[in-house]
Amino acid sequence: MFSFLNNVLADLKGISNADIKGPSEKARDGEGVVTTLKDIDLRKLFTLRTQLTEKLKALSVVAMKEASTHRGTADEHNVSTCPNCRNIQKMAPLAARIEGVNDLLWAGVRTELNETEIAEILQNGRSIGLRQGWKIVSIPHGGATTIISLDVPVDVLASLGIKIPKQ
Repeated sequence: MFSFLNNVLADLKGISNADIKGPSEKARDGEGVVTTLKDIDLRKLFTLRTQLTEKLKALSVVAMKEASTHRGTADEHNVSTCPNCRNIQKMAPLAARIEGVNDLLWAGVRTELNETEIAEILQNGRSIGLRQGWKIVSIPHGGATTIISLDVPVDVLASLGIKIPKQ
């Protein structure tokens, strides 16, 4: 746990104020702007999450090529021990790291809200999001967006132990 936090802190130190990239998505209909995120470290954490997500997307492209070399083989293939599947093996730890950074980000964003704002959001069954201009918005239930969208074959995800909910 401490090594994870130390690594995140080191990563944040490597992000200059000029490197900070905010959310590009504009507030949607039904979302209410609550306040503006002012904390520079939380802005850096958002940037780190974005950087790690981009790294995962790029890694997934290479990993899909690796996985495609094993499709259609009759023998059982173990991705976790295959020397030709290094990038696939890197995906699960990176995804876990993104999840941890994401949890830290949202815990931090919630601390930017006062008790009244938090109570109102929870009472109305809403969640929070970040939008263009570092606006913290209140989102109607079910209106949250995913943070990572990858076109990774289900069998590759399954080989990494990632469970996909049925739609």
